[in-house]
Amino acid sequence: MNTTVIAAKDVIRVATRGYTNGTVKGVRTYLHINCGCRIASSLVGTYSTMDEARRAASAELEGTGDYLRQCSKSGLVKARALARPVRRFDDTMRAAGAPWNGAGAHDGDVIVIASEGVVGIVVRTAVIAITAERGNLMGLDTSARELHDGLYAEIVDRAEVEARKLGAAVNALHAAPAATALLPTDVAREDDVKVKRDGANQWTVIRGRDCLGVIFDDGREMTRGRYSAWAPYAGTPGNFGGFSDDPAVTVEWIVQAWPTTAGEIAAETGAPLETVLTAAEAVAEEWGTARRAVLRIAAAKGAATKITRPAAEAVRERLAAAEEPAPAVEEEDPAHCVSILGGKVHEVMPGFDGSDGRPVHYFPLCRTGASTNRGTRYQKTKQELTCTTCLTYQERRRAARERKAAAAV
Repeated sequence: MNTTVIAAKDVIRVATRGYTNGTVKGVRTYLHINCGCRIASSLVGTYSTMDEARRAASAELEGTGDYLRQCSKSGLVKARALARPVRRFDDTMRAAGAPWNGAGAHDGDVIVIASEGVVGIVVRTAVIAITAERGNLMGLDTSARELHDGLYAEIVDRAEVEARKLGAAVNALHAAPAATALLPTDVAREDDVKVKRDGANQWTVIRGRDCLGVIFDDGREMTRGRYSAWAPYAGTPGNFGGFSDDPAVTVEWIVQAWPTTAGEIAAETGAPLETVLTAAEAVAEEWGTARRAVLRIAAAKGAATKITRPAAEAVRERLAAAEEPAPAVEEEDPAHCVSILGGKVHEVMPGFDGSDGRPVHYFPLCRTGASTNRGTRYQKTKQELTCTTCLTYQERRRAARERKAAAAV
Protein backbone atom coordinates (compact mmCIF):
# COMPACT_ATOMS: atom_id res chain seq x y z
CA MET A 1 0.00 0.00 0.00
CA ASN A 2 1.30 3.43 -0.94
CA THR A 3 0.06 6.41 1.07
CA THR A 4 1.18 9.95 1.73
CA VAL A 5 1.37 11.23 5.29
CA ILE A 6 -0.56 14.52 5.44
CA ALA A 7 -2.41 16.57 8.05
CA ALA A 8 -6.07 15.69 7.61
CA LYS A 9 -9.15 15.51 9.80
CA ASP A 10 -9.89 12.00 8.55
CA VAL A 11 -7.65 8.94 8.56
CA ILE A 12 -8.43 7.08 5.32
CA ARG A 13 -6.44 3.95 4.53
CA VAL A 14 -6.57 1.09 2.02
CA ALA A 15 -5.36 -2.42 2.77
CA THR A 16 -5.06 -5.50 0.56
CA ARG A 17 -4.79 -8.79 2.42
CA GLY A 18 -4.61 -12.44 1.34
CA TYR A 19 -7.18 -14.93 2.58
CA THR A 20 -7.71 -18.71 2.51
CA ASN A 21 -11.11 -20.40 2.49
CA GLY A 22 -10.51 -24.15 2.35
CA THR A 23 -8.77 -24.75 -0.97
CA VAL A 24 -9.65 -21.27 -2.26
CA LYS A 25 -7.03 -18.58 -1.95
CA GLY A 26 -7.18 -14.95 -2.96
CA VAL A 27 -6.89 -11.32 -1.90
CA ARG A 28 -9.40 -8.74 -0.73
CA THR A 29 -9.09 -4.96 -0.60
CA TYR A 30 -10.70 -2.98 2.20
CA LEU A 31 -11.28 0.76 2.77
CA HIS A 32 -10.71 1.84 6.39
CA ILE A 33 -12.22 5.24 7.34
CA ASN A 34 -11.35 6.49 10.84
CA CYS A 35 -11.25 2.80 11.67
CA GLY A 36 -9.90 1.29 14.89
CA CYS A 37 -9.81 -2.35 13.82
CA ARG A 38 -6.67 -4.46 14.20
CA ILE A 39 -5.70 -4.24 10.51
CA ALA A 40 -6.27 -0.48 10.26
CA SER A 41 -4.21 0.08 13.42
CA SER A 42 -1.26 -1.68 11.79
CA LEU A 43 -1.27 0.69 8.80
CA VAL A 44 0.50 4.04 8.52
CA GLY A 45 -0.25 7.24 6.59
CA THR A 46 -3.55 8.47 5.21
CA TYR A 47 -5.12 9.63 1.97
CA SER A 48 -6.24 13.24 1.77
CA THR A 49 -9.67 12.52 0.25
CA MET A 50 -12.04 9.64 -0.33
CA ASP A 51 -11.59 9.98 -4.10
CA GLU A 52 -7.83 9.62 -3.75
CA ALA A 53 -8.26 6.51 -1.63
CA ARG A 54 -10.71 4.96 -4.11
CA ARG A 55 -8.35 5.60 -7.04
CA ALA A 56 -5.55 3.87 -5.15
CA ALA A 57 -7.83 0.94 -4.35
CA SER A 58 -8.95 0.67 -7.99
CA ALA A 59 -5.33 0.39 -9.06
CA GLU A 60 -4.80 -2.50 -6.67
CA LEU A 61 -8.04 -4.21 -7.77
CA GLU A 62 -7.32 -3.93 -11.49
CA GLY A 63 -7.25 -7.34 -13.12
CA THR A 64 -8.30 -9.24 -9.97
CA GLY A 65 -12.03 -9.36 -10.67
CA ASP A 66 -12.64 -8.34 -7.07
CA TYR A 67 -14.34 -5.20 -5.73
CA LEU A 68 -13.59 -2.67 -2.99
CA ARG A 69 -15.06 -3.41 0.43
CA GLN A 70 -15.41 -1.10 3.43
CA CYS A 71 -14.47 -2.31 6.87
CA SER A 72 -17.53 -2.75 9.09
CA LYS A 73 -15.77 -0.86 11.89
CA SER A 74 -15.22 2.28 9.79
CA GLY A 75 -16.63 5.56 11.12
CA LEU A 76 -18.10 8.65 9.51
CA VAL A 77 -16.15 10.88 7.11
CA LYS A 78 -15.69 13.99 9.25
CA ALA A 79 -14.70 16.24 6.33
CA ARG A 80 -18.07 15.57 4.70
CA ALA A 81 -20.03 15.97 7.94
CA LEU A 82 -18.37 19.31 8.76
CA ALA A 83 -19.07 20.57 5.22
CA ARG A 84 -22.82 19.95 5.52
CA PRO A 85 -25.01 22.82 6.77
CA VAL A 86 -26.46 22.85 10.28
CA ARG A 87 -29.91 21.22 10.40
CA ARG A 88 -32.68 23.23 12.08
CA PHE A 89 -36.01 21.93 13.39
CA ASP A 90 -39.10 23.45 15.00
CA ASP A 91 -39.12 21.13 18.03
CA THR A 92 -37.11 18.31 19.61
CA MET A 93 -39.72 15.67 18.82
CA ARG A 94 -39.21 16.11 15.08
CA ALA A 95 -35.45 16.47 15.52
CA ALA A 96 -35.21 13.19 17.47
CA GLY A 97 -36.58 11.23 14.51
CA ALA A 98 -34.71 13.15 11.80
CA PRO A 99 -32.10 10.41 11.01
CA TRP A 100 -34.75 7.81 10.18
CA ASN A 101 -38.09 9.48 9.40
CA GLY A 102 -37.15 10.88 6.01
CA ALA A 103 -36.03 14.34 7.23
CA GLY A 104 -32.54 13.65 5.87
CA ALA A 105 -30.29 14.07 8.93
CA HIS A 106 -27.06 12.07 8.69
CA ASP A 107 -24.36 10.76 10.99
CA GLY A 108 -22.24 13.72 12.17
CA ASP A 109 -24.86 16.43 11.50
CA VAL A 110 -25.40 19.26 14.00
CA ILE A 111 -29.05 19.71 15.00
CA VAL A 112 -30.41 23.07 16.28
CA ILE A 113 -33.86 23.60 17.85
CA ALA A 114 -33.83 27.34 18.56
CA SER A 115 -37.40 27.41 19.95
CA GLU A 116 -36.35 25.14 22.85
CA GLY A 117 -32.73 26.28 23.22
CA VAL A 118 -31.43 22.79 22.41
CA VAL A 119 -28.45 21.75 20.26
CA GLY A 120 -27.44 18.17 19.50
CA ILE A 121 -25.41 15.96 17.20
CA VAL A 122 -26.32 12.85 15.21
CA VAL A 123 -24.35 9.75 16.23
CA ARG A 124 -25.19 6.94 13.81
CA THR A 125 -29.02 7.10 14.04
CA ALA A 126 -29.36 8.73 17.48
CA VAL A 127 -29.70 12.49 18.13
CA ILE A 128 -27.79 13.35 21.31
CA ALA A 129 -28.15 16.71 23.09
CA ILE A 130 -24.98 18.57 24.09
CA THR A 131 -26.85 21.39 25.84
CA ALA A 132 -28.13 21.35 29.40
CA GLU A 133 -31.68 21.38 28.04
CA ARG A 134 -32.38 18.36 25.84
CA GLY A 135 -36.16 18.16 25.34
CA ASN A 136 -36.94 14.88 23.55
CA LEU A 137 -33.33 14.26 22.49
CA MET A 138 -31.14 11.58 24.06
CA GLY A 139 -28.66 12.24 26.86
CA LEU A 140 -25.33 10.58 27.62
CA ASP A 141 -23.56 9.58 30.82
CA THR A 142 -20.17 10.11 29.16
CA SER A 143 -18.76 12.94 27.05
CA ALA A 144 -19.76 12.90 23.38
CA ARG A 145 -16.18 14.00 22.68
CA GLU A 146 -14.96 10.58 23.76
CA LEU A 147 -17.33 8.50 21.61
CA HIS A 148 -15.55 6.09 19.27
CA ASP A 149 -12.08 7.21 20.38
CA GLY A 150 -12.83 10.91 19.92
CA LEU A 151 -14.28 10.60 16.40
CA TYR A 152 -17.04 13.16 17.16
CA ALA A 153 -14.91 15.74 19.02
CA GLU A 154 -14.85 18.19 16.09
CA ILE A 155 -18.59 17.71 15.54
CA VAL A 156 -19.19 18.59 19.21
CA ASP A 157 -16.99 21.71 18.79
CA ARG A 158 -19.24 22.85 15.94
CA ALA A 159 -22.38 22.15 17.99
CA GLU A 160 -20.96 24.12 20.93
CA VAL A 161 -20.48 27.16 18.67
CA GLU A 162 -24.16 26.92 17.65
CA ALA A 163 -25.19 26.67 21.32
CA ARG A 164 -23.29 29.87 22.13
CA LYS A 165 -25.11 31.66 19.29
CA LEU A 166 -28.42 30.70 20.92
CA GLY A 167 -27.18 31.65 24.37
CA ALA A 168 -27.90 28.06 25.46
CA ALA A 169 -25.87 26.48 28.28
CA VAL A 170 -23.68 23.59 27.16
CA ASN A 171 -23.74 20.47 29.33
CA ALA A 172 -20.46 20.49 31.26
CA LEU A 173 -20.01 16.84 30.28
CA HIS A 174 -19.64 17.81 26.61
CA ALA A 175 -18.07 21.28 26.93
CA ALA A 176 -14.64 21.97 25.50
CA PRO A 177 -11.77 22.08 28.02
CA ALA A 178 -11.06 25.56 29.39
CA ALA A 179 -7.62 25.51 27.80
CA THR A 180 -9.22 25.60 24.35
CA ALA A 181 -11.03 28.94 24.90
CA LEU A 182 -11.71 30.80 21.65
CA LEU A 183 -10.23 34.09 20.56
CA PRO A 184 -12.43 36.63 18.74
CA THR A 185 -10.88 35.58 15.41
CA ASP A 186 -12.06 32.00 16.08
CA VAL A 187 -15.74 32.98 16.30
CA ALA A 188 -17.67 31.26 13.50
CA ARG A 189 -20.70 33.08 12.08
CA GLU A 190 -23.03 32.30 9.19
CA ASP A 191 -23.39 35.93 8.11
CA ASP A 192 -20.81 38.23 6.47
CA VAL A 193 -19.44 39.64 9.74
CA LYS A 194 -15.65 39.24 10.04
CA VAL A 195 -13.25 39.70 12.95
CA LYS A 196 -9.66 40.81 12.30
CA ARG A 197 -6.77 41.34 14.69
CA ASP A 198 -5.91 45.03 14.99
CA GLY A 199 -2.91 45.17 17.31
CA ALA A 200 -2.06 43.63 20.66
CA ASN A 201 -5.15 42.40 22.51
CA GLN A 202 -7.46 44.21 20.11
CA TRP A 203 -9.72 43.10 17.26
CA THR A 204 -11.90 44.95 14.74
CA VAL A 205 -15.36 43.70 13.75
CA ILE A 206 -16.27 44.54 10.16
CA ARG A 207 -19.07 43.86 7.69
CA GLY A 208 -18.37 44.83 4.12
CA ARG A 209 -16.96 48.37 4.23
CA ASP A 210 -18.43 49.14 7.67
CA CYS A 211 -16.41 48.97 10.88
CA LEU A 212 -18.99 47.81 13.41
CA GLY A 213 -16.82 48.08 16.50
CA VAL A 214 -13.71 47.04 18.40
CA ILE A 215 -13.06 44.19 20.88
CA PHE A 216 -10.50 44.49 23.70
CA ASP A 217 -8.89 41.72 25.76
CA ASP A 218 -8.88 43.11 29.31
CA GLY A 219 -7.37 39.96 30.84
CA ARG A 220 -8.66 36.70 32.27
CA GLU A 221 -8.77 38.17 35.79
CA MET A 222 -11.64 40.56 34.94
CA THR A 223 -14.73 39.45 36.86
CA ARG A 224 -17.08 41.28 34.47
CA GLY A 225 -15.65 39.24 31.57
CA ARG A 226 -12.35 38.94 29.77
CA TYR A 227 -13.54 40.77 26.64
CA SER A 228 -15.12 44.20 26.29
CA ALA A 229 -16.33 46.04 23.21
CA TRP A 230 -16.78 49.54 21.84
CA ALA A 231 -19.44 50.27 19.22
CA PRO A 232 -19.96 53.79 17.83
CA TYR A 233 -23.78 53.68 18.07
CA ALA A 234 -24.23 51.56 21.20
CA GLY A 235 -25.78 54.36 23.25
CA THR A 236 -24.19 53.04 26.47
CA PRO A 237 -21.81 55.07 28.67
CA GLY A 238 -18.79 55.69 26.48
CA ASN A 239 -20.37 53.30 23.93
CA PHE A 240 -18.75 50.38 25.79
CA GLY A 241 -20.38 47.04 26.63
CA GLY A 242 -20.49 43.39 25.60
CA PHE A 243 -18.52 42.23 28.64
CA SER A 244 -18.07 38.47 28.52
CA ASP A 245 -15.57 35.62 28.70
CA ASP A 246 -17.11 34.30 25.48
CA PRO A 247 -15.92 36.28 22.42
CA ALA A 248 -18.99 35.15 20.44
CA VAL A 249 -21.21 37.03 22.90
CA THR A 250 -19.07 40.17 22.55
CA VAL A 251 -19.13 40.01 18.74
CA GLU A 252 -22.92 39.59 18.77
CA TRP A 253 -23.27 42.64 21.06
CA ILE A 254 -21.35 44.75 18.53
CA VAL A 255 -23.49 43.46 15.65
CA GLN A 256 -26.71 44.24 17.52
CA ALA A 257 -25.47 47.74 18.40
CA TRP A 258 -25.07 48.65 14.71
CA PRO A 259 -28.01 50.73 13.44
CA THR A 260 -30.57 49.34 11.04
CA THR A 261 -31.86 51.16 7.94
CA ALA A 262 -35.28 52.44 7.03
CA GLY A 263 -35.27 50.14 4.01
CA GLU A 264 -34.70 47.08 6.21
CA ILE A 265 -37.62 48.04 8.47
CA ALA A 266 -39.84 48.61 5.43
CA ALA A 267 -38.93 45.20 4.01
CA GLU A 268 -39.51 43.54 7.39
CA THR A 269 -42.85 45.15 8.19
CA GLY A 270 -44.24 45.62 4.68
CA ALA A 271 -44.91 49.29 5.39
CA PRO A 272 -44.19 51.92 2.72
CA LEU A 273 -40.78 53.58 3.02
CA GLU A 274 -42.31 57.04 3.49
CA THR A 275 -44.40 55.71 6.40
CA VAL A 276 -41.29 54.24 8.03
CA LEU A 277 -39.38 57.53 7.63
CA THR A 278 -42.30 59.51 9.09
CA ALA A 279 -42.46 57.17 12.09
CA ALA A 280 -38.69 57.48 12.59
CA GLU A 281 -38.86 61.27 12.56
CA ALA A 282 -41.69 61.13 15.10
CA VAL A 283 -39.60 58.97 17.41
CA ALA A 284 -36.62 61.33 16.99
CA GLU A 285 -38.79 64.33 17.86
CA GLU A 286 -40.25 62.56 20.87
CA TRP A 287 -36.83 61.52 22.21
CA GLY A 288 -35.30 64.94 21.55
CA THR A 289 -31.62 65.25 22.45
CA ALA A 290 -31.79 62.73 25.30
CA ARG A 291 -31.31 59.73 23.03
CA ARG A 292 -30.20 59.33 19.44
CA ALA A 293 -32.85 57.91 17.12
CA VAL A 294 -32.11 58.91 13.51
CA LEU A 295 -28.48 59.36 12.45
CA ARG A 296 -28.10 62.50 10.35
CA ILE A 297 -25.64 61.34 7.68
CA ALA A 298 -25.48 63.18 4.37
CA ALA A 299 -24.66 60.00 2.42
CA ALA A 300 -27.44 58.00 4.05
CA LYS A 301 -30.83 59.26 2.90
CA GLY A 302 -34.11 57.58 1.97
CA ALA A 303 -33.95 53.78 2.31
CA ALA A 304 -30.35 54.07 3.57
CA THR A 305 -31.38 56.28 6.52
CA LYS A 306 -29.74 54.79 9.62
CA ILE A 307 -31.89 54.28 12.73
CA THR A 308 -30.50 53.14 16.06
CA ARG A 309 -31.67 49.74 17.30
CA PRO A 310 -33.74 51.11 20.23
CA ALA A 311 -35.37 53.65 17.91
CA ALA A 312 -36.05 50.91 15.35
CA GLU A 313 -38.01 48.99 17.98
CA ALA A 314 -40.03 52.11 18.73
CA VAL A 315 -40.69 52.58 14.99
CA ARG A 316 -41.92 48.98 14.69
CA GLU A 317 -44.28 49.53 17.63
CA ARG A 318 -45.69 52.68 16.01
CA LEU A 319 -46.20 50.89 12.70
CA ALA A 320 -47.93 47.99 14.42
CA ALA A 321 -50.21 50.34 16.38
CA ALA A 322 -51.16 52.20 13.19
CA GLU A 323 -52.37 49.07 11.47
CA GLU A 324 -56.07 48.37 11.64
CA PRO A 325 -56.82 45.16 13.46
CA ALA A 326 -57.54 42.34 11.09
CA PRO A 327 -61.04 40.85 11.26
CA ALA A 328 -61.20 37.91 13.60
CA VAL A 329 -61.09 34.64 11.72
CA GLU A 330 -62.46 31.63 13.45
CA GLU A 331 -59.68 29.08 13.56
CA GLU A 332 -60.64 25.76 12.06
CA ASP A 333 -60.26 22.66 14.13
CA PRO A 334 -57.17 20.68 13.16
CA ALA A 335 -57.95 17.68 10.96
CA HIS A 336 -56.82 15.12 13.55
CA CYS A 337 -58.42 11.94 14.83
CA VAL A 338 -57.85 9.42 17.61
CA SER A 339 -59.20 5.94 18.33
CA ILE A 340 -62.24 5.82 20.62
CA LEU A 341 -60.10 3.53 22.77
CA GLY A 342 -57.29 6.12 22.96
CA GLY A 343 -53.78 5.90 21.49
CA LYS A 344 -51.82 7.93 18.96
CA VAL A 345 -53.26 11.04 17.28
CA HIS A 346 -53.36 10.87 13.46
CA GLU A 347 -54.13 13.17 10.54
CA VAL A 348 -57.60 12.63 9.06
CA MET A 349 -57.88 11.01 5.64
CA PRO A 350 -59.72 13.47 3.32
CA GLY A 351 -62.83 12.53 1.34
CA PHE A 352 -65.09 11.29 4.14
CA ASP A 353 -66.51 14.66 5.31
CA GLY A 354 -70.02 14.01 4.01
CA SER A 355 -69.72 16.46 1.06
CA ASP A 356 -70.57 13.68 -1.39
CA GLY A 357 -73.68 12.61 0.49
CA ARG A 358 -72.07 9.67 2.25
CA PRO A 359 -71.96 9.41 6.08
CA VAL A 360 -69.15 11.33 7.84
CA HIS A 361 -66.28 9.10 9.01
CA TYR A 362 -62.81 9.77 10.37
CA PHE A 363 -59.97 7.53 9.18
CA PRO A 364 -56.21 7.96 9.87
CA LEU A 365 -54.23 9.22 6.89
CA CYS A 366 -51.55 6.59 7.55
CA ARG A 367 -54.16 3.75 7.33
CA THR A 368 -52.76 1.90 10.33
CA GLY A 369 -54.22 -1.41 11.53
CA ALA A 370 -57.92 -1.95 10.92
CA SER A 371 -58.64 1.75 10.82
CA THR A 372 -60.80 1.61 7.66
CA ASN A 373 -62.92 -1.32 8.73
CA ARG A 374 -65.20 0.46 11.23
CA GLY A 375 -66.43 4.00 10.81
CA THR A 376 -66.94 4.51 14.54
CA ARG A 377 -63.41 3.43 15.52
CA TYR A 378 -61.92 6.96 15.26
CA GLN A 379 -63.21 10.35 16.37
CA LYS A 380 -62.13 13.93 15.65
CA THR A 381 -59.83 15.64 18.17
CA LYS A 382 -57.93 18.91 18.74
CA GLN A 383 -54.94 17.08 20.23
CA GLU A 384 -51.53 17.50 18.57
CA LEU A 385 -50.20 14.80 16.24
CA THR A 386 -48.27 11.98 17.90
CA CYS A 387 -48.24 9.39 15.08
CA THR A 388 -44.68 9.31 13.69
CA THR A 389 -45.89 8.18 10.25
CA CYS A 390 -48.33 11.10 9.97
CA LEU A 391 -45.61 13.49 11.19
CA THR A 392 -43.27 12.14 8.51
CA TYR A 393 -45.91 12.71 5.82
CA GLN A 394 -46.45 16.26 7.14
CA GLU A 395 -42.71 17.00 7.04
CA ARG A 396 -42.43 15.69 3.48
CA ARG A 397 -45.32 17.86 2.32
CA ARG A 398 -43.72 20.90 3.94
CA ALA A 399 -40.37 20.15 2.25
CA ALA A 400 -42.10 19.69 -1.11
CA ARG A 401 -43.86 23.06 -0.75
CA GLU A 402 -40.54 24.76 0.03
CA ARG A 403 -38.87 23.17 -2.99
CA LYS A 404 -41.76 24.27 -5.21
CA ALA A 405 -41.63 27.82 -3.83
CA ALA A 406 -37.85 27.95 -4.34
CA ALA A 407 -38.19 26.74 -7.92
CA ALA A 408 -40.78 29.43 -8.64
CA VAL A 409 -38.44 32.25 -7.54
